[in-house]
Amino acid sequence: MKRIFRFLSVAIVFGFVYSYLADFFESFDIVPVSNTWQFIVILYIVLLIHEFGHIIMFRAFGVKLGYLRIGIGFPIIKYKRFELCIIPFEGRVWAEEGSMCDTWKYVLILLGGSLFELLVAMLIFSYSRLFVVSGFIAELIVILLVTGIGNLIPFERDLDGYKVFVIFKEYVKKKFMKNKEVIQQDT
Repeated sequence: MKRIFRFLSVAIVFGFVYSYLADFFESFDIVPVSNTWQFIVILYIVLLIHEFGHIIMFRAFGVKLGYLRIGIGFPIIKYKRFELCIIPFEGRVWAEEGSMCDTWKYVLILLGGSLFELLVAMLIFSYSRLFVVSGFIAELIVILLVTGIGNLIPFERDLDGYKVFVIFKEYVKKKFMKNKEVIQQDT
């Protein structure tokens, strides 16, 4: 029941962001139009782009990739350390066991997925003026922006934004408690 509620809350927020961005893109005569299969393919592409952003940050900080999983449910494709599952709703990247990094590198790894999504969306949008944008490309741009922004919102514990928020909260708490102890010692 709790997982269904989390899924619905995420879907509602992403729906609002999507409708806002779709209206924004209509002002540029870019109208996202999709059918169900096209939308599913776009979701897989967006998930791959997002997880690739995390992988880029893994490589930048020397963290070894343990496993990559795109989607939930049973796997359609399974190859070495990669799984492509039936429902394109979430992606996961795990570090190899024993491959750790400090807190700030972990925060940058968490932010890497969303920032890479936003970068790819901006690049596609900037080059879209050079050619006619199809419904598929327009939908891809909108969903990249929606998931890139939405994933940074700290309201759901499985999203990167929530994990970054918790790390930041703990950091501030430690700093505040340290300063509080210093003030108490001075008095």
